[in-house]
Amino acid sequence: MVNNRLLTIEQVGKLYGKNYKQVLYAIEKGVLQAEKVGWAWIIREEHLPDEWPPRAKNKTSKEATEC
Repeated sequence: MVNNRLLTIEQVGKLYGKNYKQVLYAIEKGVLQAEKVGWAWIIREEHLPDEWPPRAKNKTSKEATEC
């Protein structure tokens, strides 16, 4: 049986020990899959990763100047 539970940003934050802005950032960067319903973001429990999504690595200033 597939779990179709819908979660808010706040609920996802509690699950992973993250705040609202951290969860929203992951959604905006496409790391966490979510749907916008009216004013709210809804995350399907089945789309949640086992661990908090890692941050995208930024190039260091040295790597950026070498390009």
